Amino acid sequence: MPDLRFKKSERLKSRKRIGQLFEKGKSLSCFPLLLKYNYLEPTPGLAASTLLKVGFTVSRRSFKRAVDRNRIKRQMREAFRLHKHLFYEKEEVRQIDAMFIYTARKATDYRTIEKASLELLTRLSSRAD
Repeated sequence: MPDLRFKKSERLKSRKRIGQLFEKGKSLSCFPLLLKYNYLEPTPGLAASTLLKVGFTVSRRSFKRAVDRNRIKRQMREAFRLHKHLFYEKEEVRQIDAMFIYTARKATDYRTIEKASLELLTRLSSRAD
């Protein structure tokens, strides 16, 4: 059974790496999510669980109340947590920084977010850039 935790080592927190991600990264889109990702140079001796570092964001312009933004981010994290094993099943895995961005103007249900997240993770894992 795959590890379903969303560990601290999998979170994208570095301002420098987030800046590089938005500056040089590529995009994948599946409504209501946008996935920005950036391949990094492999670090020798890196644990397999740290190959994918992920962040989640929701626009303050679209959702004024923090309660609404936090709920959507919680749903995105949950969808990622349940389906991240698709990324790790591939034999040749590269180190990647990724950011899930919620692009819809209104809140959607969890199933829509989960479906989009699954689609984006599948497409990211099959990419060979």
